[in-house]
Amino acid sequence: MNNTKNKSKIFISFILIIITSLVILFTFKGEMAIAVLDKINPFEQGVTAQKYMVINLKNGRIIKEKGVYDKVTPASISKLFSIEYANEIYGLNETIDIEQNAYDLVIAGSKLANLVPGRYYTLNVYHGLLSASGNDLALGMASAIGYRLEPKSNYAKEAIGHFTESLDEHLKSIGINNTKITNPSGYSYEDYTTINDIHQVVTRLLKNEWFRTLISQKNVTTITPNEKALSWDNTNEFLDPNSSYYNPDIKGVKTGSLSSYYNIITLYQKDGNEYLIYVFGAKTNDRRYSDVEKLIEDLY
Repeated sequence: MNNTKNKSKIFISFILIIITSLVILFTFKGEMAIAVLDKINPFEQGVTAQKYMVINLKNGRIIKEKGVYDKVTPASISKLFSIEYANEIYGLNETIDIEQNAYDLVIAGSKLANLVPGRYYTLNVYHGLLSASGNDLALGMASAIGYRLEPKSNYAKEAIGHFTESLDEHLKSIGINNTKITNPSGYSYEDYTTINDIHQVVTRLLKNEWFRTLISQKNVTTITPNEKALSWDNTNEFLDPNSSYYNPDIKGVKTGSLSSYYNIITLYQKDGNEYLIYVFGAKTNDRRYSDVEKLIEDLY
């Protein structure tokens, strides 16, 4: 009888040992599986930006996209809307007066072109906006256009208000209906647009040779009305031969960022084709560049 009880206890103990071992084994394997999945997560290894699009400009075919009609924060990409509108009002060789009153409205911590107030060609201003991405110049130009639209404006802030109202009307007139720009410099978390809207503006700008010239080089020089040479380095690391991201097949277009929200629009040329690559809401500066590189890899 005691013998039978002892055998039963041994058998039960044996079963418990097996069950415990299996639990430990599967738990360990499960943890390993999760770890492996984390390492090979295709989202992390691929494009991490919130929204993106790759489009072939030659045939208009969208090759890859995510959320092209969803709202995105433009940041300094807003400057493209202002430039496109200004180009409807000013000729490249017309002069524009940049005033200190507009500079006084620049938010602390802004990217600056540091161009002294004065009279400049419109092309000089576009140069500072596209290369240096100067928030000071963005407000300076918006104020100047606002005064031109409404000469009775009492101060720069009011003139900029007239500019943004008129910009909104202009955008709607060309079919851009999902964009709100209240700060022409892009330093606003409330302003929004969509990749679809931005694409319409970029394609309009690309029809201008001066635009392609300003966006395509690390350093461009323009001459002011008083024959002073202006030169800025472009913020786009794809254009910098000293950057690990340098790519001679990339010809601009524009970067923009706010806090941990990084954007970039890239013009890529290869094998007789021209592509626009939009990346919005990347987590870091490096991520926006690696996201573009990944999207380029996926073309082949």
